[in-house]
Amino acid sequence: MRQLLLCLTVFFTLTVARGQNTFQKTFGTPANEVIQKLIQTSDNGYCFLGSRDGFLSLSKTDSSGNFLWSKQYSIHCKVSSQNQVYSQTEHYASFQQSIDKGYIICNTFDSAAIGKYGYLLKTDSVGNVSWFKSYDSTTIFNSVKNTLDHGYILAGQKYITGGMIIQKTDSLGQLQWATTVGSFYNESAYDIIQVKSDSGYFMIGYGQSTSAVLLSKFSK
Repeated sequence: MRQLLLCLTVFFTLTVARGQNTFQKTFGTPANEVIQKLIQTSDNGYCFLGSRDGFLSLSKTDSSGNFLWSKQYSIHCKVSSQNQVYSQTEHYASFQQSIDKGYIICNTFDSAAIGKYGYLLKTDSVGNVSWFKSYDSTTIFNSVKNTLDHGYILAGQKYITGGMIIQKTDSLGQLQWATTVGSFYNESAYDIIQVKSDSGYFMIGYGQSTSAVLLSKFSK
């Protein structure tokens, strides 16, 4: 895995409750940046997830929008039987600040040659890679959330066999369990949360069998 320093171009605006502009920030120079996810961090700063030139990128500002750091990640998949290395198309699906003040990113390695592999990428508080885990070749991840036991719960889609996939890992990304809901190709779980009162999970997705949005609660 390769880590590069990213020169980021972001137009960043913060507004107060009534829509009054508080500040605007622009970083870097024009390039092929796409920013689609934003969270507020525990230090009241902000973190952005996106891509630059096809590579996954993670960037951080302070509470006033001042640039702090940015990291770029190149994810490759090597198929030993073919002796080839494949690059991915980024989906920049979902990320959260982890309990240890780092960041957890779920994404999907997408290659026409070898399929779609869901993966987790964990970083420390300044974006350095802590660990990386990939899973099977039929999974698309849409959401990742922290769990009460410091692990992670993921929601997504089984794009070949069909159905919504819910997957639980420990704090190091080791798979603990996985379950599939439904069996149709275009059914997908879009988001998931853990319920603090009973440690169960609420999932929202689309069910083709009902042709409607599906809200489901379950325990494991």
